[in-house]
Amino acid sequence: MGVSVIDLLLEKQAADRPAQVVEHFVDSLAARIAHWDEGLPPELACGFDPSEGRRNYLLIQEKFCDLRLSDRRALGRQLLEVRSMVDTDKCHDTAYASARFDSNPTMLYMVAAAEFPELNCSSGHSTFWPEVSRSTKRRRV
Repeated sequence: MGVSVIDLLLEKQAADRPAQVVEHFVDSLAARIAHWDEGLPPELACGFDPSEGRRNYLLIQEKFCDLRLSDRRALGRQLLEVRSMVDTDKCHDTAYASARFDSNPTMLYMVAAAEFPELNCSSGHSTFWPEVSRSTKRRRV
């Protein structure tokens, strides 16, 4: 009889879930939460782009928008893995990994997860960041 179209669509939906984690992160770079700097010490807040000139956030977003679906899936799976490491291994409060893709071998993508018990974050905090590899000019975006 074969595989139904519905089964194929459900399989694709499941395969795309890790990519959705990356896509949600990238979408969140487009807008900033109002009063994002509330409670931050000035010396920490000055390390971020001002709300009216968010140049670096848009550069990061651009690097992630260049990823293929298969790359976004792989990066999302990797982030879910490092989050799981932090959630299940109480000896470590931080985990990280890196990825490089054939579609853009000069970029090194980093993923990290960390627990912040002082903030009552039980599910952890995750982040991504792209970096130009050493084979070209080394610069963080």
